[in-house]
Amino acid sequence: METDFAILEGIQKALLDGQELGWAIQKLRVFIHNHPFLRVGSQFEDIVTNYQLMKEYMLKGFKDEQREKLYRNLLCRMVRLVNDIYLRLQIEKGIGTFAQAYNKTDKMNFSFDSITETLEGFVQDFLWSRRTAGVTSNGRSIGHTSIIWKMCLNRSLSQVNGVTAW
Repeated sequence: METDFAILEGIQKALLDGQELGWAIQKLRVFIHNHPFLRVGSQFEDIVTNYQLMKEYMLKGFKDEQREKLYRNLLCRMVRLVNDIYLRLQIEKGIGTFAQAYNKTDKMNFSFDSITETLEGFVQDFLWSRRTAGVTSNGRSIGHTSIIWKMCLNRSLSQVNGVTAW
């Protein structure tokens, strides 16, 4: 039996190699039906509707100069949708770095107050680091490397004089 990822990879390959949009739509419809937790929204139905309209125009014999462009656009949208579903499936099954990142961010608080507090903390940390790092007379920061170098140099000189500076 084919794994979920293998099915999606097969659909993706068909879209990229053979441009088999009709076949890919059928396969993806079955896949989505078997995986209702993935919730693809209206993206899939929009692609299907546009594909059906394009086929109807062809069957009625209408000549459409934009048909090739529309078909490529539908292919691109379908490839993107299959990629999104693949990613959601990885997250759902806890596979890969995207799942780890999702699990970390899922627990974060993205409220306005929380973001404001975090940004204010960054500003405070920055101002504190400027104060502790030292600033030259023209207002430029000396920098942490210079401070560390000076501390090491001072310690070396102090040890020479018999005093430990740390």
